[in-house]
Amino acid sequence: MNNASKVLGTMLGVCLICSGCATVISETVLSKASRHVSVTAVREASENYKGQLVIWGGEIVGAKNREEGTTIEILQKPTNRSLRPKEVDVSGGRFLAIYDGYLDVAIYERGREVTVAGQIQGTRVLPLGEIEYRYPVIDVEEIHLWEPIKETAEYPYRYYPHRYYPPPWWYW
Repeated sequence: MNNASKVLGTMLGVCLICSGCATVISETVLSKASRHVSVTAVREASENYKGQLVIWGGEIVGAKNREEGTTIEILQKPTNRSLRPKEVDVSGGRFLAIYDGYLDVAIYERGREVTVAGQIQGTRVLPLGEIEYRYPVIDVEEIHLWEPIKETAEYPYRYYPHRYYPPPWWYW
């Protein structure tokens, strides 16, 4: 093996390692974002946070295309290191993400996980069931729609119904 192939192999390895660490939100947005601002805090006192850049993740509750762009209603959930929403029953509430442009609501549908980065614009009071709910509103700068998690079998072997068990000598 010559030096050129060693260097090429090393560079390829570094690229593969670094690509595994890449985040779904750009580094420039990550560096400017206020990571400590919660949906609950903005809902209670939005004037204190207006204009701040935040990164929130959650599950899409609904999406509509309007003149101002696509409005996505999201149930906030805590995110993991890669900024993917965790599969937990904990939430800071709902928020609205306004995307300046068209997003297909058949793709950005209920139940999909999403991570958004955007500036806080304030709150909007809208009906939610029989109550009036105060939604924090952010203007989306970056958005990432996560691929659904594919479920795997809990037991790695084929299940045999009670009358289709293999013959006893297969186990010996």
